[in-house]
Amino acid sequence: MSKHSINENKQALYAIALNFLSINAILQVYQSLVPLILQRNFQISELLIGIITGGTNFIVCLMLLLLNKMKPTLAALTLSSVLLSITLVITPFSVNSDNIGLFVLLFCSGMMALSLTKVLSNDFTLQVAPAGKENGAMALTKIMSTLGGLAALIVMFLMRDISSFYAMVLLNTLTLGGLMYTSKSINKNREAKEKAKQEKAHTGTIGTKVTILVIILLSYTVYDAMLSTFSRYATNVWKMENNDFAIYQSICLVAAFIAYIPIGKSANERNQKKLTLFGLIAMATGLLAMSFFTTFHYITIIFFAIIGVGWAAIAVNIVPILVYGAAPKEVSRLVGYYSVMSNISLILAPTVSGIVLEYLSYHMLYYTLVGLLILAALLLLFAKTDTKKEIA
Repeated sequence: MSKHSINENKQALYAIALNFLSINAILQVYQSLVPLILQRNFQISELLIGIITGGTNFIVCLMLLLLNKMKPTLAALTLSSVLLSITLVITPFSVNSDNIGLFVLLFCSGMMALSLTKVLSNDFTLQVAPAGKENGAMALTKIMSTLGGLAALIVMFLMRDISSFYAMVLLNTLTLGGLMYTSKSINKNREAKEKAKQEKAHTGTIGTKVTILVIILLSYTVYDAMLSTFSRYATNVWKMENNDFAIYQSICLVAAFIAYIPIGKSANERNQKKLTLFGLIAMATGLLAMSFFTTFHYITIIFFAIIGVGWAAIAVNIVPILVYGAAPKEVSRLVGYYSVMSNISLILAPTVSGIVLEYLSYHMLYYTLVGLLILAALLLLFAKTDTKKEIA
């Protein structure tokens, strides 16, 4: 590959990665402001807020399943991004006009457009990344996603009102412009890789793909449940006050952010299964260790970091394992199924944690999450993932 081609490939990959910054920033704004607006502006109960957000995630899952056979194109990605910007622009108007029906409709439409944009961006990432470098490409998208979440938090802190939606429109427009600027490079690299993969594609067994999807569902459910319940765990079990839990929870996110780079560089088709197993075991170890503490101790910071590193290992490697050896058309379908599993985890996480906390205890919650991680590790251990080492 010539130096010019390499530079084109890097530009295309960076443009797609920047799109994840916008995607996660908008998702953070939705997750932070929508429940607050429903409660503060429309006086909606916690139960109805849960029904609205959970119902929206359910609708998104159905949409992704229905559109899973759609051929991913830059035109489709552009259309979904434009529709997303339109919903973001109108959302503040629905709040100011006290129109809850329009607000919920815009939230649901925005989440559908956002999820479709994310699915298409994931597909383009895997298709544009150089052969054997998919893990590094996934690491780059995770880094950008983390930065996007941080950018959204800063924007919401500075603006402190619904004008944050307008800031997200600007960010989305800028990243879309980057995609359009590199569109020729993206299509060129994608077509070249599709041709190469078509010649040596080997679809693994359906059972293996289903097993990996179950592992994705289990690991994402555990991570989402841990993040969404730690504030209550820290307050009720460790007796933390003044939202101090946020400082320690951020250690997990920072550790994952730092770990993305070395894990992404070291991961490849030969060791991605081992790295994912390491991630599952690391998360289980950190959660189990934390459950033994009845009060906060500074040593728990180490376990937060271990959980973060474990999550980074899973997030970087699990999707490349899922799509390894698949033909281009199958890659698109598998990425769609991956997105469905990650969205279902957003529904399962509060459901599982709510049942355990309501009928058992806070300590039993972490034991339950550890059990799910062990189950995921066992499934991966015995799954025939068709890596190069195993084929040889």
